[in-house]
Amino acid sequence: PKGRGTRDEGQGSNEAVDSDGGFLLQPDFKAAIESKMFESGQIISRCRQITCGPNSNAVTLKVVDDSSRATGSRWGGVRGYWVDEGVAPTKSKPTFGKVELKLNKVAALGYASDELLQDATLMTSIYQQSFAEELTFLVEDAVFNGTGAGQPLGVIGHAATVSVSKETGQTAATIVFANIVKMYSRMWARSRANSAWF
Repeated sequence: PKGRGTRDEGQGSNEAVDSDGGFLLQPDFKAAIESKMFESGQIISRCRQITCGPNSNAVTLKVVDDSSRATGSRWGGVRGYWVDEGVAPTKSKPTFGKVELKLNKVAALGYASDELLQDATLMTSIYQQSFAEELTFLVEDAVFNGTGAGQPLGVIGHAATVSVSKETGQTAATIVFANIVKMYSRMWARSRANSAWF
């Protein structure tokens, strides 16, 4: 929301050297926009925030290699048995893996003079709200529909998405009680307490 110089200065500019930053965002503006995004967003407010270290654009997480709820797959391979007295179950153990989360940038650029932003409190508020709402829309849309190319991979296109078929004879683009029951029954039990419907 705060610009200096001409619109062509973006070529060759960088964020590492202050004097070369053709369109630097003041830290207080950035914080205000991020705060508004997480306060007003219906989806982004539910997303977990993981902080990367300085000069880092990715984080590697250790995860349980659990890709199925089928017997013998839970916790990546732990399996329980019903056994008779004196019969030992087959040994099993959990397995683990790594997931790398890479950052994608989302940005919006606006030009305003220092004088306008200092003299017109209303303009500062409008800039902060409008940019926060635009970025919130982009991020929340990506949570569901992101392609994974230069943006997050959304829920809809992810291999982990669980789909429930509509009822026989159900009209397209409608929802019936049986759909809700079947979706709820497919939900991981631990997720039910903090789940949300969209």
